[in-house]
Amino acid sequence: MGPIINSYQNRPKRKEIEKEIPKLVRKGNLPELYNFLDNPEERQRDAEGFSWAKAEFAGAEKQMFDLQNGQIVRDENAQRAGRQAGAGVAVVIMLLTYAVMLLGKAF
Repeated sequence: MGPIINSYQNRPKRKEIEKEIPKLVRKGNLPELYNFLDNPEERQRDAEGFSWAKAEFAGAEKQMFDLQNGQIVRDENAQRAGRQAGAGVAVVIMLLTYAVMLLGKAF
């Protein structure tokens, strides 16, 4: 049964299976034991969870790589420069709007 249990990637699920197997063996119902161990829905859920975990791990690895190589610092600097440029453009637009309003009242 070890290889069947270890075919699940999810550790809590493996522990749950290990805990339930003795109960099912005591019942002596082989079809029920087989269905419990080879449940297609559980297998699908396990595969999806494993895919999600691999993607999360890859993202964390990329972030660590970026941190080690200074990429994240460059990204933060780019965001800061973008904010400053946006604020500068907003100030220029505000001053132009104010100037147009003053000229409109003067004439």
